[in-house]
Amino acid sequence: MANILLIDNEAVLLNLMSNTLRLDGHTVNALCDPLAAFEFFGAGKLPIDLVLTDVEMTPISGFTLLKRLGKKGIRSPVLFMS
Repeated sequence: MANILLIDNEAVLLNLMSNTLRLDGHTVNALCDPLAAFEFFGAGKLPIDLVLTDVEMTPISGFTLLKRLGKKGIRSPVLFMS
């Protein structure tokens, strides 16, 4: 199964999606704050097979998050949701 980094600033949706993905056998690291993704990757956590992120978030959007991760050399596949 996949190691997924799930990012959504809506706690209810984040919990629902993370529980559903875990029930399917995936390892899920769930973050409410998109800026925490930089700390997550900087800490050298498990390799991430997929970043699943909301598009509309604060303080940065999912698209801005992707651009910033790319500038840091992070090349995990990204799937946007809205």
